[in-house]
Amino acid sequence: MGLILLGMALLSIYANNQRARQASIETVTIAPAPASSPAPATPTPSAGP
Repeated sequence: MGLILLGMALLSIYANNQRARQASIETVTIAPAPASSPAPATPTPSAGP
């Protein structure tokens, strides 16, 4: 029982880390978009991969 709880705790910590990392990546990719608004075609392919 304790092993299951430990596994679930580690899994939730990992999930929170991934969510925070994803949020920081999104803010970084969204931030430069207004700066390069004259050429919106260029940021679109780089945002894909």
